[in-house]
Amino acid sequence: MQTAFAQFLSSESRILIGIKDLGEFKAHAIDRFKGILHMAVKTSLKTNSPIPEWAAAKVIEAWNVPDF
Repeated sequence: MQTAFAQFLSSESRILIGIKDLGEFKAHAIDRFKGILHMAVKTSLKTNSPIPEWAAAKVIEAWNVPDF
């Protein structure tokens, strides 16, 4: 989660700073973070230190991302 959030801030900060409308900001932030979180979890499951199975299930449920 920490890696996903750091990557999100690194790649999206400039875009988010330029958004004046709160609704647009939230929509963009959620959409982009969901994709980054999905990739972080997917990558984690392919390493020697994957996230716990229960955590992957919660990400799928909470963020409505496709199964890994």
